[in-house]
Amino acid sequence: MNRNHHNQFTGCEIYTTPRQYIYMDAKTQESQWISDAQKGSREAFGKLIEAHHVGIRAYLLVRIDNPHDAEDLAQDTFITAFKKLNDFDISKPLGPWLRGIAFRLLANYRKKHKPSYIGANEELDGLIHQTIEKRQHLGSEAERLEALKLCMQELNPESQSLIHTRYLKGKSLKELCKTSNRKHSAIAMQLHRIRHALKLCIEGKVA
Repeated sequence: MNRNHHNQFTGCEIYTTPRQYIYMDAKTQESQWISDAQKGSREAFGKLIEAHHVGIRAYLLVRIDNPHDAEDLAQDTFITAFKKLNDFDISKPLGPWLRGIAFRLLANYRKKHKPSYIGANEELDGLIHQTIEKRQHLGSEAERLEALKLCMQELNPESQSLIHTRYLKGKSLKELCKTSNRKHSAIAMQLHRIRHALKLCIEGKVA
């Protein structure tokens, strides 16, 4: 008999190894979970949570610097997904749909809190999102988040300071030009090179 454990999102018991899922490939398995969950199976939805929780939490964590808030938003994402699952098109991948829910919840979070999120600028946020989208297996987003942190630490102090001022403090290029007494083109080129270096560094660490 399979052992059960309690799932904090659905409030139900879920099986760790449901017999009907053992011999399915990952894609077919997830489609079956979605189908079963749409029919009311909380056990199946619990398996979807297990498969996507790490990725959704990492998706949020690269955009806000409070891990507790990221976890809360991840839970809210799955609660919302559970309520709206019948609206989901089973022919499409679940991950982007879940991230869409997380994105909307994050937008509401940002309206209520002083901006302290990591993806405070669409350029850096785009870089993070691009590297995340290249892998879809469990844990890949968390792996890339860790790689980003390590790569940021490998930048020289000047580059770290520029990244921090531009993206975390949200300073515009015009403001950077004024405070550093440098030309717009020079700062823009330096930022481009730093972003490119980060991209290569991240890809190298998770290859």
